[in-house]
Amino acid sequence: MTMEGVFKLNKDLMEENAESMKKLYEINSQYFSECVELAQTAQGKLVEVKTAAGLMELQREYNKGLWEATKTNYQANTDVMKDSYKTAGDSMKEVFESMKDMMPMFSTKEEPQPKKTAKAAD
Repeated sequence: MTMEGVFKLNKDLMEENAESMKKLYEINSQYFSECVELAQTAQGKLVEVKTAAGLMELQREYNKGLWEATKTNYQANTDVMKDSYKTAGDSMKEVFESMKDMMPMFSTKEEPQPKKTAKAAD
């Protein structure tokens, strides 16, 4: 692989990583904003609660909202990471394919091991 090829690979990987980090930042910023909004909404409703059952219902709604936001965030993060991993893997495959001719070939067969002879009994 030429030096230009190495520089191109590094540049491509760094650009992909920067793009992935930007996407993760945006996704997680949105998630944190949603969590703060859910907490503020729950806090606003808390002053209206008069019974323990009402408090439990408010807690249930809040937890459900957090759970849904967390699931969505987790899936979005997973999708970004899968895409990033695939892109990096494709880049590495391309590099190895271009270097295939430079690599020594090794046999995949195992060399037969010499058989051990049993020692004669004394």
